Amino acid sequence: MNFKDGKTLFLIIFCSTVLVVSATAFVYKLTEFSMTVVRDGLEGFGIVAISVYLVGLVGLLMWNMWAYSKGYFRNIEQPKFRMLEMEAEYDKIEHATGSGYRVDS
Repeated sequence: MNFKDGKTLFLIIFCSTVLVVSATAFVYKLTEFSMTVVRDGLEGFGIVAISVYLVGLVGLLMWNMWAYSKGYFRNIEQPKFRMLEMEAEYDKIEHATGSGYRVDS
């Protein structure tokens, strides 16, 4: 990673902070739901909520692991530049052919 600019370091610190805060909230809610099952006798409510959280978490983790293994997080700026290049290409084609969307007034 290139830590020469402060933006990259800030982005890593910010994302890590958000991840830690959200993971802490997730663990807190998971513990709270677990205690609901044990104490209050609302087994259906607690079990359903915990299973929904866990299924969502497992799916999200697998999706992120797949994206990381495919290299989608290596160059996150590239799609933006490719989109701008494609727009310039389309503008050249439109200008050369004289076609395009026009609104007659």
